Amino acid sequence: MPVIKLIYQSTLRYLSIIGLVLLGSGCASLAELRYGGKEEALTPPPPYYLRQHLDDPFSRIESAVRRISVLESSTADKGANDDQFDLWQRAVNRFEFAQCHDFPEAQAWQNWFGERPEYIARVMERARPWLYDIVSELDRQQLPGELALLPIVESAYDPFAYSHGRAAGTWQFVASTARSHGIEINDWYDGRRDVYVATRAALGYLKQLNQRFDGDWNLTLAAYNGGQGRVGRAILRNKRASRPTDWQSLSLPRETKAYIPKLHGLACLFQSPHQHNIELPEWPSTPVFENRKVSLPFSKPQI
Repeated sequence: MPVIKLIYQSTLRYLSIIGLVLLGSGCASLAELRYGGKEEALTPPPPYYLRQHLDDPFSRIESAVRRISVLESSTADKGANDDQFDLWQRAVNRFEFAQCHDFPEAQAWQNWFGERPEYIARVMERARPWLYDIVSELDRQQLPGELALLPIVESAYDPFAYSHGRAAGTWQFVASTARSHGIEINDWYDGRRDVYVATRAALGYLKQLNQRFDGDWNLTLAAYNGGQGRVGRAILRNKRASRPTDWQSLSLPRETKAYIPKLHGLACLFQSPHQHNIELPEWPSTPVFENRKVSLPFSKPQI
């Protein structure tokens, strides 16, 4: 087993071991845009995890993340290649499918996130320990950089997020999908909360979905959120009715219909953060954690 996670803190305290101890916080759910012809509302309601005050009971966990994410300026030595210094720029340079024009729902999400710099800053702190590994895996698998933003949509980069639909972890896998993609779940360990393991499973799954839907990333995202079977059946119904098979023409759940423009809107914000006076952190393109193997069972003094 590559990485072990234990949960404790009164009834639930979270401790994650991946060479360093990382604590993450927050609750996650998906905000939705409402669709309905002339009644369509382009300004999305706040997601559940933003209805709480930022100084919430998980402040100690957030503090631990800050200690991990803050790097001393003395370690940041820009070289000739700024992209290798700037980790977020590495991700943005891999963007492939973000649609920032003639897409009002995406523009609404871009504005919505852009008006909440404190939330963006908090998510950046959570993302810091994992981003180098995720971007490196995107490079290795030749996948679009927008996928580095998908954990913001899914969980606000919270490894311990748990949805009403029983999806867990940064990438929000349900147990059956997780197991089918090689993630171990047992009484001791839930690999969905192991960001290193879950990242490889999620990106492999997204790559598989993208191949199934002929390279269409919007259909890929719809399948990741709503299920590939549901999207496949919706496409088949439209084909039989001689209707278009793009994602906007399919009969899909409202949550899925909001999910796609939400990621597009985030990508547009990260492409042009200055439009909303958002300053993305400049992080060296270097790893923050390392993996250690431990044998089960083990006691706290071994940590």
